[in-house]
Amino acid sequence: MATPGWVDVHTHYDGQVSWDDTLDPSFSHGVTSVVMGNCGVGFAPAPPGGEQRLIELMEGVEDIPGTALYEGIEWGRWETFPEYLDYLASRQYTLDMGTQVPHSALRNYVMGDRALRHENASAA
Repeated sequence: MATPGWVDVHTHYDGQVSWDDTLDPSFSHGVTSVVMGNCGVGFAPAPPGGEQRLIELMEGVEDIPGTALYEGIEWGRWETFPEYLDYLASRQYTLDMGTQVPHSALRNYVMGDRALRHENASAA
């Protein structure tokens, strides 16, 4: 099977998509498609007022300054994952992208602080 370009199957552009339509350095390196969300961290779903928890989760995985994420992400433009997809679709990027529902963001959305304390999920 051949692809129409270079596909980067593991990126952390979840926040950068808010402020960088070029998605560098991938674009400059010849990547034509990116996938994000597959490492479990991301920014959707995002409960209102829960931005800091999501930023801290990303900071724990990637060396991305929390201030850049807090100030650069267009918080409030989505809450649910489908709304995040609509947000992405409303913008234009230099390359194609796909995203998966990040496990940590989903767990945080459902469990709140209990997720950050690594508590077990319950039926509730």
